[in-house]
Amino acid sequence: MRPISHLALLSALLLSTTGLHAEPLAVADSICTSPAQPIREQGYVPINGIEQWITVTGAACGNPVILFIHGGPGNALSPFADAIYLRQHLDKDKVILMGSSWGSIPGVHMARARPDLFHAYIGTAQVVNARDNETGMYREVLALAQ
Repeated sequence: MRPISHLALLSALLLSTTGLHAEPLAVADSICTSPAQPIREQGYVPINGIEQWITVTGAACGNPVILFIHGGPGNALSPFADAIYLRQHLDKDKVILMGSSWGSIPGVHMARARPDLFHAYIGTAQVVNARDNETGMYREVLALAQ
């Protein structure tokens, strides 16, 4: 496998609103007809009975897939279902899981709970201890306010 820094990434930016437990999904055949095929699609997809916005982009279907769980408003609340959907939709055995900021919290739990779904976990702005983070930020803001 090529180093991550050289990958033309397939990324999925997911905005979800369902629970962490995934039911089997009814997904159409893979949209990838050849490994060299570029991919760009976006739209609502029913996942666990909820219409969710999915964006998938990449230079080639043969590249690894990265499921990105962001930490901002609307962060993914059904990432297991999203991972299962992407595996089926893009005809992959596993995906790479990337959690950022608050998205790193479910990311770590997902990687531990379902290693069969993921090649690897990548954490950026990893939350290690949320309580200590909040306490530290509160002290800094309080000091600035005084």
